[in-house]
Amino acid sequence: MTPEAPCCHVLIVARSEPAFQGWLRAAHHDVTRTGPTEAIDVVRAARCLSIALVDGSCGAEGSAVVGALRVLEPHLPIVWVADDGSRGPKEVTAEILESVTRAAVIATIRQVLHASFYSAAAPQLVRAAEHALSAVFGCAVTSSETHYRACRRPVAQVCTALTFAGPGLRGTIVVGAERVVLSEMHRVTGSVVRPTVAQLHDVAGEIANHVAGRIKRALEAGGHVIENRPPLVLRSVDSSLRELTGRPALVARLDTPWGALSALLVVQADGPVTLGACPPDELPEGAVSFL
Repeated sequence: MTPEAPCCHVLIVARSEPAFQGWLRAAHHDVTRTGPTEAIDVVRAARCLSIALVDGSCGAEGSAVVGALRVLEPHLPIVWVADDGSRGPKEVTAEILESVTRAAVIATIRQVLHASFYSAAAPQLVRAAEHALSAVFGCAVTSSETHYRACRRPVAQVCTALTFAGPGLRGTIVVGAERVVLSEMHRVTGSVVRPTVAQLHDVAGEIANHVAGRIKRALEAGGHVIENRPPLVLRSVDSSLRELTGRPALVARLDTPWGALSALLVVQADGPVTLGACPPDELPEGAVSFL
């Protein structure tokens, strides 16, 4: 199953429809526009947000929205859009990631969310998770989607993180699902005993290992050097994600007969990141070290 391009869920806070709203829709982004007085209720009801654009014409009301957004969504990228080049009211300047003109909105979204790299990574992320679910647990994926968002905790009820690195590059994969979903996968392995939390982390870690293996091979095919070491899986997801909080991330959601599973990818690099053609599906070799 090949996913469509990742969806960027954009919140626009403006009194009237700005011209760049049409540009964003033409770029196939999911756009919600709301006035400043309704913005907070919209955010509370939103399933997922990738980025917020606050129109500078909202003035003091826009300032209040920025402050409230930061409380509700501590790691959401907020961009102040103003053609006069202002960074917004002084009291919220520190909360605004960037201030841009209306003409630069789409380029800014691409830059903030690392869209060019993550768009190429989306099919690799989904394909790797699908193959692991099928080959290891005999589980079919009924549907999938990918979207951008700022990395935050938690991804799901039970999560396992795996890291990999190379010169000037570091990546993190987080796989998670509700306990009942991972319990069904554990049962497929032949166990009739109710799994412990550690065993559920092992299930998520097995999928994360395969996902990371495919992403690493694609990065190597793109000319990057990835350190050849046993994959390190971290059960303590909070500590492993703390330094990633707020960074751009690609999230894949895969629906199975047992429920949904999420796979999150964060890549930090000193320069451009390129993915090459990935070899045929295969489960990665080597032991997995759980902490």
